[in-house]
Amino acid sequence: MNFIRLMVAAIILFAPLLCHPQEVQKRWAEYYPLAKGNSWTYSVTGKSKAQTVVWKVVNVQADALGPIFVEWPSPSPSDDSGMNLQYSQEGLRELVDDFFVLKFPLNKGNSWKVDRDGQDRQFVVASEGEQCEVGKLKFTSCAVVRDDDRKAKLRIVTTYAYSVGPVRYEYYKAVGSGFANEAMQEVQSVSYSVAPPATDAQRPRVIVYTNQQYRFRLYLPQTWKGYSIALREWEGGDGKTYQPGETMPPPKKGPLITIRHPLSTIENPRQDFEIMAFTRAQWRLVEEDKVILSASPAGPYELGRNAKYVFALPPRFNGAGIDGWQEVNEIIRSHPLHTF
Repeated sequence: MNFIRLMVAAIILFAPLLCHPQEVQKRWAEYYPLAKGNSWTYSVTGKSKAQTVVWKVVNVQADALGPIFVEWPSPSPSDDSGMNLQYSQEGLRELVDDFFVLKFPLNKGNSWKVDRDGQDRQFVVASEGEQCEVGKLKFTSCAVVRDDDRKAKLRIVTTYAYSVGPVRYEYYKAVGSGFANEAMQEVQSVSYSVAPPATDAQRPRVIVYTNQQYRFRLYLPQTWKGYSIALREWEGGDGKTYQPGETMPPPKKGPLITIRHPLSTIENPRQDFEIMAFTRAQWRLVEEDKVILSASPAGPYELGRNAKYVFALPPRFNGAGIDGWQEVNEIIRSHPLHTF
């Protein structure tokens, strides 16, 4: 009997560790619950005059990877704009500027970077799971994320309350190589209206192709379940004309990864999803027109990048206009490639 009691106690003790990974991801998502009509009212202090602003999910769109929540402030200040937010298994991404607002898991010390298109931002989870107070509001579990934006010379510290969303923003100016100790502006929650969490049936279902060698994930709609992978090479020259007797330099080469739709056959082909991988040095040559990949005036279209590689669609990848090209275009609009 004592042995049984010990086994029961052990199961209870370790039950949180046995949760399915998706359950953990749902938990992180509740730090920013999204549904049409959800709203957060804030008091803005630190400027010449205190003011109130309301952020609200005003619309919900959808693409191949699921809902896109359109959030907008009212009144809309001149230095702020709306957001298009979408959850994936990796986190919460803002689609307009293409960066992760939250990246899972939200464990203390975890970090992620944005280093592209003129952005230079470093996010760090400063704390998670601790109690917090914001004005007269008290919350039992909060996550604090620090965003150091070197280009904007600004540090933004955001506090998220579980099942509520963002409840405080603190803004610090850059000072020398660091940031000021006192916030120049604070935005604190005074009230909120949040719908209950979505059920499993309401959550988008996607499948994920993970490439460990080049360190990226591609998120695809459920219709691509059973896809196949083909590995080839892209090849590009310098575009110059060489006379007889002149030495032509060897072409640049790199991997071309083709994700093939499960319904695609030789008799009835469907549009593939093709990804070219370039080293950073190769990509600079492409941008400088020193590597030519096709006769098309349009170059490859960047999908994302990590520390070593830049990933792009081939020039005129859908020029043949075969079945399924519209679906692939829709997938591309959903920012499906995430690096790690």
